[in-house]
Amino acid sequence: MFKSYLTYSFALSFHELCFCLDIPPITKARLQRSADQLLLHLNRGMRAEKTDQAGVEYFTAAINLKDCKQILDETESFKDELAYKCLILEQRFEEICEHFADAQDGQMKMFG
Repeated sequence: MFKSYLTYSFALSFHELCFCLDIPPITKARLQRSADQLLLHLNRGMRAEKTDQAGVEYFTAAINLKDCKQILDETESFKDELAYKCLILEQRFEEICEHFADAQDGQMKMFG
């Protein structure tokens, strides 16, 4: 739980930074939607009672982070603190998802 709390703190900070970007409105709406979904699924994963349900939620949050990163790359906004937080979150999601994949005999393997 402690590791998930730290991940949630990073995700919340990443979310706030995404909302502060000065990018075109349509692109910003896409980024905000993905950042919102990232937090939603991370929160659901932290609260899930079943291991398989938690794994799916964390996996979905990781996919939303990848979408955010793609949007940031497209707008050339992937730099400084935002890039640092994104990279930290990628590492944390990789570890979390691997943990849940191992618990289910590799059925959710997504990182190689």
